[in-house]
Amino acid sequence: MFRERAIGGARVGVMTEVRASSSWRGGGLVLLALALAVATVFWWLRPIASGSGYALGVETTAVLLLVWAAWSARPSLMHGRGMLLLVAATGTAASAARALGLDANAEVVRTYRSLFVALGQGRNPYTCECIVHDTPLGVRLGDFNYPPAEIWPYQAVHAIARHWDIAVMAFAIVGLNAVAFALLFAATPGRRRMRVLAFLPLLVLWELRTTIGMTMVITAAVVAVLLCGARQERPWHRPALWILLGVGLLTKFAVLPLFAVWWWSTTVRRARADAAPPPGRRARALGPAASDLAIPIGIALALCLPFGVASVVRGTLLFNVDLDQRSQLTTFYPNVVSGLTTWGGLERLYPAIALGALAVAVLMAPRLRMLAAMLVATTVFMIVSPTPEPQYLPMVLLLFLGALAERELAGTAAGAPH
Repeated sequence: MFRERAIGGARVGVMTEVRASSSWRGGGLVLLALALAVATVFWWLRPIASGSGYALGVETTAVLLLVWAAWSARPSLMHGRGMLLLVAATGTAASAARALGLDANAEVVRTYRSLFVALGQGRNPYTCECIVHDTPLGVRLGDFNYPPAEIWPYQAVHAIARHWDIAVMAFAIVGLNAVAFALLFAATPGRRRMRVLAFLPLLVLWELRTTIGMTMVITAAVVAVLLCGARQERPWHRPALWILLGVGLLTKFAVLPLFAVWWWSTTVRRARADAAPPPGRRARALGPAASDLAIPIGIALALCLPFGVASVVRGTLLFNVDLDQRSQLTTFYPNVVSGLTTWGGLERLYPAIALGALAVAVLMAPRLRMLAAMLVATTVFMIVSPTPEPQYLPMVLLLFLGALAERELAGTAAGAPH
């Protein structure tokens, strides 16, 4: 009787997830179309005096809209040989064109070069005010604004190469992106790997202008563990995610919503699976949720200790949500939400609006499958980020491919419809 009830509950859960996923995909298409319209208006009117790079918002929202259109399409569309060849050819041509446009004197190259000088002198890059930044008023010196995990792999490559330029940086990014691709490829069900292979140029070669590689590796590893768990859960999956997300909290900020989605979805689903525990077990049920929250955060805080936890938080997270402070060291590229609030003179409301929108996406995550929820949260994150972030588009594609594989695995296991 219990087994029948459990199976019936699982089927109801799958159907609920299917309906919720379809609703999110439809609503997401509408919202992304509106976001693209706003970005296009900004590009056309250029209404903010300090604004620049309006085309970035159009590029980012347009690609997000295309990804969601593909996610909403019939599954057979992404299985067709013609579509896969088109994706591979487009990715190869676009990646080659972007590689030809690499700037040897780009800000990120000079920023990391000054970072390595500071580290070589034993200085704390989060407090030294010695890191190169391009601003509308020219080059200024400030603190490093990326989390610590965005230092270590590039520092290692710099130590091996003994110099730093655009070629060395691109080599490091390609190497990390290749590791991320290999993790996704290995975790994807065998008959679906040709689809992943078609995206290789976009995943590995598309973004060479920003240091996105470490974030890609962590995201791919998380996707790989979750896809393994979708087949059959193993005892090592949970501690593996603790470590990955703990380190991931110190990569670029797009991993933050992934962690929030994983923790909240896992907590809610664990509570639903034991909806009426005996009084003695109710308190003990909070233990796993506390561990899932505390251990990754503890890992991240421990890794920050060499730089000072307060210095890292102040120089990264708090710096990026304060539009006034951010504009002093960086050029302001208006995004959808930050652009609207700045245009309307409501900059002080921006953090609350952005965090509120992201919180809604996280709170709704248990209604979706895990990777689908992560894709939704990452999309919302990109819309509410202070500036458009085309650098995260390969990460979105990685989550998109993972969400497709997750949907197919769930459909095979439970007979769920599209």
